[in-house]
Amino acid sequence: MIGFFTDPFPDELLYSACARYHRKARNISKATTSLYLFGDERIKMVVDFPTRLGHLAAQLPTTYSVDILIDDHTLLPVFLPFTGAQQVKKLRGFMEGQGGLGIHGKIGLLTSGIRLKNLRFCVGCAEEDRTSCGQPYWHRLHQVPGVEVCPTHSLTLCESDVPMRSSSSYQGLITAKEAIANLPTDRKTPRTLNPSNHEDGILLQLALGMTSLLKTRLPPDQDLIRRRYCNLLFEFGLASFSGVVKQA
Repeated sequence: MIGFFTDPFPDELLYSACARYHRKARNISKATTSLYLFGDERIKMVVDFPTRLGHLAAQLPTTYSVDILIDDHTLLPVFLPFTGAQQVKKLRGFMEGQGGLGIHGKIGLLTSGIRLKNLRFCVGCAEEDRTSCGQPYWHRLHQVPGVEVCPTHSLTLCESDVPMRSSSSYQGLITAKEAIANLPTDRKTPRTLNPSNHEDGILLQLALGMTSLLKTRLPPDQDLIRRRYCNLLFEFGLASFSGVVKQA
């Protein structure tokens, strides 16, 4: 077991906690941190769906299990209600073990036009984190594709220079504190949402819905949920009666 670990904060990405560990441990390289935490110095630091969590859980106190790490500190819970039971089991297995080729493809993100380039943050949350936790950290909600605002502070999210997907195993592990400090002031000036603006209202409701998905632990029923969505899409003219979605 490792000597210590930076316990994740509420709604903190596991990536974020590992980045804080890397900084606090003062390891010589990111490869050293990867070896200590995941047993492989070549592993890439995946933000949304990290792998080798079984190895990491074995290094931590018994209060942390693979399920807790996945459900409370990754983005997988957002997609579980829309995924069949067998697929859910496979995805959890991929994240617990060595991973698998195309986790993003199996979830459907590769065919989605909504992708994030860099990690994002809320100025209001960052300030509150400094007060309550001593430093800002990367929140899960802010990294969910399609979420553009913070429902807690009614502010638009700001984009950092930290990539969502590192091209190398030697990249990544940048704390929110480091990233925010290195941004110019104009990159840290969000827009306040207008309650009477229709689009702002939609963005706020979307963020609130994603907040609920991250916290919900429901047994998946892919067929039922798909039928409900297809009915709604048909009512709005966005799908055929047979359920074929008009992707464009």
